[in-house]
Parts: sequence; C-alpha cells; structure tokens
Amino acid sequence: MQMNDGRDQPPELKAMRGAISTARRAVEEGRSVDLLELESMAERLCLELAGQPRDAARQSMAELEELVSALDGLAGDVARAKGKLDTELQILAGENEEPA
Repeated sequence: MQMNDGRDQPPELKAMRGAISTARRAVEEGRSVDLLELESMAERLCLELAGQPRDAARQSMAELEELVSALDGLAGDVARAKGKLDTELQILAGENEEPA
C-alpha cells in the first residue's frame, strides 16, 4: 500500500486541517467560531474526493481519519465551553434574583 506523502492531497484537506486548528484556538480563547464554514469545507472536500479515482481517494484515508479526530476534539471543546457558559449564566441569574 502506497503512503500519501502530502503532495497529491486535495487542497481542501490542508485548508480544513488549518481551519479546525484555528477554531479550536478560538474556542479556547472564548471567541466565536463559524461552524458553517467548516461544514462547507467538509462538503467541498467530500466532493473533491468523490471525483477522484478510488485508489487516489483512498490515499487520503489516514488524513481524513485525522480530520475526524480533530473535529471530535473541536466538538468536545465546544461542549466544554458551552457548559462553562451555562454555569456562568446560572450564577449570574442567581445573583440577579430578588429575595422572596
């Protein structure tokens, strides 16, 4: 089985890897993330791979698995950030309640 040295990878693969890294940093810093752009990138990547011969597309399998893992990491980051924000909102809501 031939290993993919990265020279024949779809450009969207590299772009998406960078976008996921950027999104993870943004979430860690408490900034917003455009998940719709990641979805669009994934769609373009899938279309690009679908247009390749099967053997050529299979050469990107390891990189695709890494992307899935990175996306899972991003999902975990977003879930943790949401949980933290939910907790902060509950604290703030409790502080703003008037005593009975």
